[in-house]
This record gives sequence, structure tokens and C-alpha cells, in this order.
Amino acid sequence: MTAADEPEPRTGADGRDAPRTVSGMETWCRAPAAAATVTPPRWKMAVASGIAVFPLSLAANGVLTPWLGTLPLPLRAALFAVLFSTVMTYLMMPVVTGRLRRWLHPRRPVRDGG
Repeated sequence: MTAADEPEPRTGADGRDAPRTVSGMETWCRAPAAAATVTPPRWKMAVASGIAVFPLSLAANGVLTPWLGTLPLPLRAALFAVLFSTVMTYLMMPVVTGRLRRWLHPRRPVRDGG
């Protein structure tokens, strides 16, 4: 097991979510203009990804399957993978994370120390 595979603590010493290093899809959900990249909990990223994938999957299967249905399965799967990863990265995730910005990155009240 590498350091990247080790489970990360869910909360810090103060009981709040602990910041963690991000990679891959987690960067889709980072706070805009954040000095340090702090990501939302993974379950929120999964929900946001699902919201983005569902309409894309529905549209691609409904529109493209009739035309691509005669292709061999590996070629058809490769075409869908390229289409999904491109559209998710450049269109769907920016739109979805923008719309869910307040839910993904709620502002936390500042404690006065008392």
C-alpha cells in the first residue's frame, strides 16, 4: 500500500473536516479561487458526479446507441469513454459544481475563541 492509498482522517483535532490532498476527479469539486485546495466530503463529490453523469448517460445512450449499435462492444465502449470523460471534464462538472457551489463549499461560521 502506498501513501496515496492509505485512508485519510475524516476530521481534524477540532472536530472539523481535515484538509486532504486531492488528485483526479476531486479537483472537479474544489472551491473556486481557493488558496489551498479543500475538497468537500467524498459523498458530496459522488452525488455531484452522479448528477452530471445521469443526463449525459441518458442523452448519449438515447442518441448514439441507434447509430453505434452495430459496432463491436469494445469499440463502442471506447467511444463512450472518450465522449464521457471529455464532456464531463469540460462541460458537465464545471456546470454542476457551479450550481452546487454553496452546498459543496458551505461557509462555516467563524468561532470567536470563547
